[in-house]
Amino acid sequence: MKNEEFTIEISSDLKVKADVAGNIGTGKVILLVHGFGVTKESYGFFDDIQNRLQNKALVVRFNFNKIDKHGNTTISTFKQQKLILETVISYVQQEYSPNEIKIIAHSLGGIIVGLTQPDDIDEIVLVAPTPTAPYKRLQEYFGRREDSIIDENGISKLKRSNGSWTYVGPLFWQEAKKLNPIEAYRKLNEKTNLTIIHALDDQVIPTKEYKRMEGSSDFRIIHLPGNHMFENEARKEFLFTLERILSNNGGVVVNNTTAGCIVFYKEKENDPEVLVQFREIDGESGYSFPKGKVQENESLKDAAIRETREETGVQNLKINKEIGTTDYNFTADGIKMHTTVHWFLAFTDTKELSDMNLSERERSRNYSVKWYHVNAVRDLLSHGDEVKIFELALELAKEDN
Repeated sequence: MKNEEFTIEISSDLKVKADVAGNIGTGKVILLVHGFGVTKESYGFFDDIQNRLQNKALVVRFNFNKIDKHGNTTISTFKQQKLILETVISYVQQEYSPNEIKIIAHSLGGIIVGLTQPDDIDEIVLVAPTPTAPYKRLQEYFGRREDSIIDENGISKLKRSNGSWTYVGPLFWQEAKKLNPIEAYRKLNEKTNLTIIHALDDQVIPTKEYKRMEGSSDFRIIHLPGNHMFENEARKEFLFTLERILSNNGGVVVNNTTAGCIVFYKEKENDPEVLVQFREIDGESGYSFPKGKVQENESLKDAAIRETREETGVQNLKINKEIGTTDYNFTADGIKMHTTVHWFLAFTDTKELSDMNLSERERSRNYSVKWYHVNAVRDLLSHGDEVKIFELALELAKEDN
């Protein structure tokens, strides 16, 4: 594992400082390109990405902007940032001679990559990139904050959420007005494998702006829940998705492990009822049982209970035993996926359901969960393997009764 820093003096007033960490033996390099007014350490965003990927590649991150001892940043012009990125790429190519270089750029960093149009890059992932010229949005977003000063002819003073300041000169605003991000991204898309990750709960870039990209070119866009920095719980899914995007180069199949429950409710002498969910995704719909991904350090049983509660709200779940597994293959956002589902037999003494724990993404879909008479379930199920698992569950449920 390598861990070092380097400094490149581009000119008397322009230097770039970078740090390198990861597995140099893989022959792979990943460059992390940050956004407006932040640093390579801000919000732990690149820290988490580096920690996730450093065993599989050499991860390089650097700062575009000048940072004073109080953490305040002075923004470099777009021309300067383009020159910095070109310099870092050239240094990495000469110093490490990688077989493969990939770039992950966040927010305004995507525009810098688009302006640079680097050659010999194997893959580029743009995370929450801006689809439109950013000067108006930046001015409106930071202008709402107390004490911020916008001065296109002088030095703008922008208040950050962490209390620090960002200083912006007039040339930055002049350059920003002339930008055409979508055209820059289109050119990148023609040169290399390009993926765009859209943050569904982005507080900086309105979702409606992404419709311009969806309608203007053949972009591969992945929509994920989370704010502009994919903070808190959203970061876990973001990191998982990012890793599977980068690992899919060359058609690698990504394996997932999930767990779910087939839940029975029986009242006195009545026939049992079974919990079934309906969901429509990307125009395809079907009936199934609640299930979801197994989290790190989580047992299959615990994952099955958690996912069932989250998706249905049902309480008082009593897991009886594991029924068996089903396997299926599909393609998500151009990535080949193989999923194994571990099914558990479960009982409950309450029929109360709730969607309180559903994510905003699930709420936006055509989704429902209901109790069905046990004899109606077979005809509802969309997958033959799940019919077989349900029949096994029926036999096991009869044994317990």
